[in-house]
Amino acid sequence: EKPPPVHPTEIRTSISPSSAVKLNTTSALANYATEAVASQQQRGIGGYTCPEKNGRFPSPSQCDAYIECIDNVPEEKLCPDGLLFNPKALFTFPCQYPVDVDCEGRSSLQPAQATEDCPHQFGYFRLGGANDCGRFMNCVDGRGYTFDCPEGLAFSQESLRCDWADQVSSCDAEEPAQATEDCPHQFGYFRLGGANDCGRFMNCVDGRGYTFDCPEGLAFSQESLRCDWADQVSSCDAEAYLGFTCPQSEGVFGDDYRFFRNAADCKKYFICVNGRPRLYGCGEGNAFNEDIGGCDAIENVTAWWLNYNSEVRQQQPVQQNLQFQNRQPQQDFQRRRTEPKPSQEFYRG
Repeated sequence: EKPPPVHPTEIRTSISPSSAVKLNTTSALANYATEAVASQQQRGIGGYTCPEKNGRFPSPSQCDAYIECIDNVPEEKLCPDGLLFNPKALFTFPCQYPVDVDCEGRSSLQPAQATEDCPHQFGYFRLGGANDCGRFMNCVDGRGYTFDCPEGLAFSQESLRCDWADQVSSCDAEEPAQATEDCPHQFGYFRLGGANDCGRFMNCVDGRGYTFDCPEGLAFSQESLRCDWADQVSSCDAEAYLGFTCPQSEGVFGDDYRFFRNAADCKKYFICVNGRPRLYGCGEGNAFNEDIGGCDAIENVTAWWLNYNSEVRQQQPVQQNLQFQNRQPQQDFQRRRTEPKPSQEFYRG
């Protein structure tokens, strides 16, 4: 005989208290085991937590270690000795040279694995002392390869590149120069001219000099080795070099930045920045218009028309020039529109 049916809501009443305790304990253990596995997968053996499901993340305290997460499973990994983990390297090998990595807050490192050649398995290291700064070694898998900087340059352990000797703090820059007829050193950039002629410089390669000019209005800076505004180059007299001194009167836009027409060329103008001049150009087809305080179409600038008409008078008869000056665009258009077209006989020949 079949037992009477039991409604689902009555199942718990058909289980004895002891059976219920045993069942609840088993369920709790099962749930705990499931949660423990998930937690262990997420935190890993080392107790690390994956911020995202997949990715590489810095170790909390060690700069040459990182956590690699795959499907929320973290794994601690170590960079080769001498390299550091760079969190910004998303699509390349994550271990890079120290100059490219910020280790703030995680300064710990693995013990160095020095060899007979190298202090670390990987890296660039300077050779020689303060009077011999131009040699360095590149270590790869503990094997060292020696290189020399170009003459006149020194190896910087901070930037891991060859730089001017006076820019490397650990180097005595007063080394004997191998000057030539053109150049004070075999390699380098050097300014030519004085305070009134600041826009020329020379690039020396193997003792041979090549002369260059900065863009108009700029001056060569021996400090930065680039062309800069003349007022920003301490060794340049900007007023004498540009042939313009900022007047005391106000310019177009107040005191700090004032605009003035270039009397020698209306296609260019000066901006006075804190009382020092800088030369600008309006570009092809434009000229500086004092009425609007900026560049305008060249035909709208009175000063340009005066210069243009002066040039035309020297090249064309006065009668023709006056006719050109007095003719209005609308009148010229009307004349062309009312002129009869050539007859067809003219084209038949």
